[in-house]
Amino acid sequence: MKKNRLFIGALAVAAALMLLPPTDVSAEEPATYSVNYLSDEAGWYYTEGSEFKGGASGVEFLRERLKDGDVVVVYNDSDGGKLLDLGSVRLSNLTIAGSATWAMVQVGSVDDFFALGGSTSSISAPMTNAYIYNDAVCNLNDNVDVLSLCYERDELKPSVNCLGTVGTFYERSINEPDWIYFSAYNFKRRTLEVDKGALRTDEANYSTDPSNAPAPAAAPASTEASAQPASDEYDDVPKTGDSFRYLWLLCASAACFAGSAALRRSFR
Repeated sequence: MKKNRLFIGALAVAAALMLLPPTDVSAEEPATYSVNYLSDEAGWYYTEGSEFKGGASGVEFLRERLKDGDVVVVYNDSDGGKLLDLGSVRLSNLTIAGSATWAMVQVGSVDDFFALGGSTSSISAPMTNAYIYNDAVCNLNDNVDVLSLCYERDELKPSVNCLGTVGTFYERSINEPDWIYFSAYNFKRRTLEVDKGALRTDEANYSTDPSNAPAPAAAPASTEASAQPASDEYDDVPKTGDSFRYLWLLCASAACFAGSAALRRSFR
């Protein structure tokens, strides 16, 4: 009889442990930072979130904090071009806000780059997708997988030069991103040149045959996409999925308690 109780108690403990759901390990969420050159301080400063606010810190501290997948929005209140060195990380989103001042940015690589209307910039980083809006002026100093100029036919148009290769080139409507005015593929290094929406590259340096096109990139979610600020708050209240885990743990604890009690009784 004691052997039976011992077996039943051990079985209850094992069953409870087997019923525990696997523990999810969630990756750290991307952080969003805004960066601005402050002429009074003669340097680049940053704050958390997509809008530059007071209480800024020097950009050298940002380079220590940046991790792969983070988001950076660049402003420039200086009276001239300034180099912003963000290190060697991979940014998921780099956005140049509208500004009359030239911003020069150097970083490891960029998933999605946005040069908003009114901005002037020079970016040194390989990119997966680059979206250049309205009258933005931009020099791209490395390879770009997909480059999209986003504007309306009767409005201001962007100007772009690329020192690297360009896999796919689109001119598309800013209001209807799936409406393509023109597409071309496989631009040779240092050949892509667009002046106010007009492609100046010699036809011998690219292809218009769609069969040469890499897989198309998805259109941006909004017309002039801006980075979404990262949440500054940490919620200690368990979410819905977490509640089930706590319920399982409670049940498992009860089963383990019952199993241990059975074990104790079996040795009396």
